[in-house]
Amino acid sequence: MNSIIISVDDAVLEKMKNFYSDKATFMDEGAVLFRAEEDGCMITARRDKRILFKGNNAKKIADRWQAAKKPVQEMTSGMFMHSHIGSDDVGNNDYFGPICTVACYVDEKDIDWLVHLDIHDVKTLPNQEVIRLARLIKDKLKYSLLILDNPHYNKMVNEGLNPANIKARLHNQAITNVIQRIDGTCQTKVIEHFVSPKTFYNYLKNEVIVVKDLKFETDSYNHYLAMSCAHLLARYASLQYFNNMSRKLNTRLPYGSTAAVDRVAVELVLGHGEAILNKVAKKHFTNTKRVLDEARQKAHLKNQK
Repeated sequence: MNSIIISVDDAVLEKMKNFYSDKATFMDEGAVLFRAEEDGCMITARRDKRILFKGNNAKKIADRWQAAKKPVQEMTSGMFMHSHIGSDDVGNNDYFGPICTVACYVDEKDIDWLVHLDIHDVKTLPNQEVIRLARLIKDKLKYSLLILDNPHYNKMVNEGLNPANIKARLHNQAITNVIQRIDGTCQTKVIEHFVSPKTFYNYLKNEVIVVKDLKFETDSYNHYLAMSCAHLLARYASLQYFNNMSRKLNTRLPYGSTAAVDRVAVELVLGHGEAILNKVAKKHFTNTKRVLDEARQKAHLKNQK
């Protein structure tokens, strides 16, 4: 079991106290200030500002708090430093599974501790790191998660909505939900620039509530912490959904829309019937024709034997 000791200054110790406040055991006297556990690592903070990290993830967590001693200006270069909402989604490019959309509010007071989590390059993070970070932020931030499952998604497509239209509606609803949950107003609301603002608002022309003054950004994850957090929380929800769906089907469902996805879908159709695709897949993808053609051919050959 790894053990690491680092020394911190008063500012970092205060940040640690705030970060672990809901999971720490604080001592009224003695050399130990508090003990807390994070991701399998036991953290012991001493009053002399020495911190002991003990556990399998000791180095990773210790390194993060060592980085917290960097000048704030260095860690926040190019970053939006005021309260804002970011909304992001995952699942649009996956044949299997839902669309998970999250709008997340980051208050100015949250920026400091979020910066020291070293959240960056969120779209390329491995799944285990997404899970770790999402668990650290999900109970500290205000956000709205919308999960559009496959039957409802396919119904909307059948009614004439295209994927971008559906995406716009989900972002509008998620941001609306967050605005209703925060105290006061939020001037800055950000989404990725997936369609022009004119097209986006045209999609919402029949909605009762429409969020105005959105910022449509092309590099939002590097500048807006709320966008990074929204992506982490959306991916975390997607991973949980995929795991549950895979468990129920007794089949590991892959991401994307590759030939490997087709092979799994063919086996599902052969085992459960063609109706299974409406429950687990986005049927307007070109995968569907390939999958049904192959499944029907295999079923025909089997019946001829």
